[in-house]
Amino acid sequence: MILKKFLANYGLIVTDQEPMPLYGLKLLSVILERNAAFVMILKKLSLTQVLLEYFSVGHAKFNAFTVKIVRAMVASREIPIEELLEHDIVTKLNKIMQDVVTKNQEWASDHLLIIMNEILHLVAELKKTDPESKVPQ
Repeated sequence: MILKKFLANYGLIVTDQEPMPLYGLKLLSVILERNAAFVMILKKLSLTQVLLEYFSVGHAKFNAFTVKIVRAMVASREIPIEELLEHDIVTKLNKIMQDVVTKNQEWASDHLLIIMNEILHLVAELKKTDPESKVPQ
């Protein structure tokens, strides 16, 4: 019940003034780490789009919690690969990984590699089920 109320108001939390969005991202990352089924609720509330927007080098709300949230969203397989690609996740991943390597920030590398691995599996599954499908760039 509490989580449903929290997620229903999550859009307000992450768009509020600091430090509320940071606390909201931190709490959501813990929730998704424990139970990835909440990704479906985020999707129904159209919050996955907002969170994928935050997943970008230089975004004010890009941090370790955002990376963990995106990792949980991709790993849950609730978001189709086409939708992830519409949000330029591959381009964002490349830029983030380049930034992490350049700045020698080890805090994100494991999570980013897991996201990359999951995306590769999603694309492979798509190609297996529909060999004629064209994966958007």
